[in-house]
Parts: sequence; structure tokens; C-alpha cells
Amino acid sequence: MAGGHKRRKSTMKHTFYAIVGMLAFSTPLAAQETLGDAVAGATQFSRLCVACHVIADDTGEVIAGSRAGIGPNLFGISGAMPGTQEDYDDYSEALIAYGETGVTWAEDNTVAFIQDPNGHLREALEDPRARSKMSYRLRSAENARDIYAYLATFSVADDAQGTTDPDAEETTRTPSETSADE
Repeated sequence: MAGGHKRRKSTMKHTFYAIVGMLAFSTPLAAQETLGDAVAGATQFSRLCVACHVIADDTGEVIAGSRAGIGPNLFGISGAMPGTQEDYDDYSEALIAYGETGVTWAEDNTVAFIQDPNGHLREALEDPRARSKMSYRLRSAENARDIYAYLATFSVADDAQGTTDPDAEETTRTPSETSADE
């Protein structure tokens, strides 16, 4: 039993380093447009976010994090509307209301949310009682930008900048639309 656990841990470690290596050499254009460093973000994510969050692709393969279910899967979060991630139903009312404004996760609002989830929702919704269920606050704007850059590498959106203006035209395109344009 102990050998199997050790092998699994070693495989996860190699997978993590393989992902970091791929990010260093093949970061998608969407992530390159961010101000953060995706490689540093991978390290920050593995240190700070994995206890609550997972990054699992559409097939269910876990890329990073845990399946603890405390927080939502963050695969494809860049360009997505807040409070709408499938297979997660424990969002706060405030986060759902924030998503209903038409806003999408972009670098600026994701960084602000990571740094102060309650403060960001209160300001965005103009509601002093708005609360997020995410209690962790990351003080460093640089680390928050790096985490966003890392998350943007798992985006299905062509424009990981998304929109924070609910009246703006939608900027998210499907991978088939993106490849058709190239």
C-alpha cells in the first residue's frame, strides 16, 4: 500500500512539473496577454488554492488541486460568468447576483476577488452586506495576477481578458471558432 501511495505522489509531482514546463514554453495567447506570470501562478496555486479548488478538464482528469469540493472547479474560469460553474452548487447569493449582472471573470476582477472576495462583491454590487463563501484573502496583487495568468491557461475563451462591462459585446469564443479564424 505504501508503495502505491508513494508512486501516485511521484506521478502527481511529475505531472505538476510537466505542466509548469509546458506553460513556460507554450502559454496560450490568452494567458500571454495577462500581466501575471503563469509559471509562478502554478506554484502559487499549488501552495495556496489546492486545499479548496481543483482544475479538472471536461473529461474529469485532475490537472491540479483536490476534489475536496469546498470550492468550484476552476477549469475554464477565465471568461466565464461568476457563479455558473457546472457541478458546483454552493455559491453565495452575492456571487450568483454578481454573475447575473453579465460580468465575466477577467484579470482585473479576478485579481480583486482573490485579494478580497467580500470587499470586491460589496463594491461591485454596491451592497455592504454582500458576502462570498471564499474566506481566503491573498494580499499580494502580484501573486493574484500570477494565479489568474495560470488559470487563464485553462480557459476555453479566446480572449481571457473577458469583460467586466455587462453591456459590452461577448468576447468568449469556442475553440472551433478560434481555429476557424486562424
